[in-house]
Amino acid sequence: MSFEATDAQSIKKAQEFLNKANVKNELLYIKTHFKIIADAIEQLETIGLKLNQSMEIVEKVYTSLKNTPGKVGEMAFQKLCSLLKKNPGYDFICSVNNVICGNGNATNNTYINENVDCSIFNFAPITSCDVERTFSKLKSVLSDQRCKFTIENLEKYIVCFCNSF
Repeated sequence: MSFEATDAQSIKKAQEFLNKANVKNELLYIKTHFKIIADAIEQLETIGLKLNQSMEIVEKVYTSLKNTPGKVGEMAFQKLCSLLKKNPGYDFICSVNNVICGNGNATNNTYINENVDCSIFNFAPITSCDVERTFSKLKSVLSDQRCKFTIENLEKYIVCFCNSF
């Protein structure tokens, strides 16, 4: 609203749109009930987040959307449930998290058997951010300029790379 309406037609139209009472109410509804989603995404992008911390963030969003009033809130909650149901690894990672946190038994679990070492999942990312960062950094390994990259040097490179986080 701080821009001069006479500077551009788009500014004038945007200001007219934002001056409507229902738009302000809808934006306030979104800010009040859905800001948690943006905050959760930002938190889940944190490097080195423990599995139980990631799962707590998802659970907080789940609970918040479940309690969001109105039809839009109900639709957002149904969308979240649908996405979690479609994710084939979500039930498995929930089971692993329960075992790690002491809330579940690995022997009585559908997803986990005695051959699964749940402790290796303690820092498992539940988003693809870390994976994408890793691929971006490691693409230099496959560069055309690397003609004589030995296994020894690759190991050293990966150690340096892992320590750079």
